[in-house]
Amino acid sequence: MLDVSLSGLSLQTTLQLAQGDEVELDIADAHVRVRALAWNGRRVRRAGETSNVVGMMLAEVGADYEALVARVADARAKPAARAATAPASKASQEPPPPQARRRAPPPLLGPRPLLWWRLRVKETNGPRTRLVTLAAPSAEDAAAQSLAEMGAGWEVIEVKPAAAGR
Repeated sequence: MLDVSLSGLSLQTTLQLAQGDEVELDIADAHVRVRALAWNGRRVRRAGETSNVVGMMLAEVGADYEALVARVADARAKPAARAATAPASKASQEPPPPQARRRAPPPLLGPRPLLWWRLRVKETNGPRTRLVTLAAPSAEDAAAQSLAEMGAGWEVIEVKPAAAGR
């Protein structure tokens, strides 16, 4: 695993994954299991070895994964905190300005897992359509969220799980 965030993760693997391939990952040292969809990938060559770096979009989100993301973010912030404890002038001992302070992690999602949905929306009185991908607990919530974001003049014509689009 190369990186983690609340929206996905990046991993390096010898597996060749196509966009939309569903993968269940067991992150043993963190005791975390997640389901994710391969979203984008590229082949890399390092030290004479060829592998794939794949960006994964989370299909289900649980509190255990969110706790892992918070731990990783905290670990990344610690080197900066250690550097701040070194002896320094009085001016550098003042608290950092508000914009430089580390932001708190986003609040944890509720117990309902978020699933990824792919929706086709159509302009009500016109020919334009859009393909929207978003996370929501249910198809109904996905449709409502999509219409709220698109604004007036759009209608949902199809909702399906993002993994079904393969």
